[in-house]
Amino acid sequence: MGDNVKAVENIHPVDAHVGQRIRNRRKELGFTQSKLADALGLTFQQVQKYERGANRVSASKLWEISDVLEVGLTYFFEDMPTDEPIHEAADEEVKRLLNAFESIADPALRHAVISLAEQLRRSQVRAA
Repeated sequence: MGDNVKAVENIHPVDAHVGQRIRNRRKELGFTQSKLADALGLTFQQVQKYERGANRVSASKLWEISDVLEVGLTYFFEDMPTDEPIHEAADEEVKRLLNAFESIADPALRHAVISLAEQLRRSQVRAA
C-alpha cells in the first residue's frame, strides 16, 4: 500500500487532468479502453495509466489521441484548475500557436515546426 500512496502523490495535476479528459472523451464516444488502445497501437493497460495520470502522455501520443478522439489538442487542457495566475499575453500566444499548429495538415511541416521550436529552445538554454 505504501508504494501506491507514494505513486498517487507523485502524479502531477496536469497529467491527472489530461488523463481525465482522455477518459471523458473516450466514454463520450463509447470507446472501451481496448478500442482506444488498439487505435493507438498500445495496450489497454497503457491507456489506463494515461487516464489515471500515472504515465505522462508524450506530445506525439497526445496528438494521435486527439486525432482518434476527434478533438483538438486544446481540449485536453480546457477547464484545468490552476493555483497560479496565467499571464494573459502568454496564454493568448499559446492559443495562437496551438491553433496555427493544428491547422497544418502536412505531417512533414508539423514535424518541421516542432523541430524548429526545439532548436530555438535549445539555443535559449545554451545562451542562458
